[in-house]
Amino acid sequence: MGELKLMWLSAPLLVLGVFLVFSAAFGLVRLRDPAARLHPPTKASALGLVLIALASALEHGARSESLVNFFLSRELMIAALVILVSPLAGFVLLRAWKFSQKT
Repeated sequence: MGELKLMWLSAPLLVLGVFLVFSAAFGLVRLRDPAARLHPPTKASALGLVLIALASALEHGARSESLVNFFLSRELMIAALVILVSPLAGFVLLRAWKFSQKT
């Protein structure tokens, strides 16, 4: 019964995460200015990947009975890394683009 409850929690997270990743890809293709192109991949895709990883961790936690496996799962470590690295990567790319415009 617990697996069914966690499936109902993880399914909307997965759908919302996939929607955010696709909207980030659409924004990347649609926007023209390189500065505007950096916004969708750094914000929406990072949040989408975190939601997908959380849904995967919930599914993995439903199969294992230990809470330690849930909190130390690879998915949550990947989500934390994406949250930390994505804004920094966007900032560095934007700064490189602005530096190339000056020369």
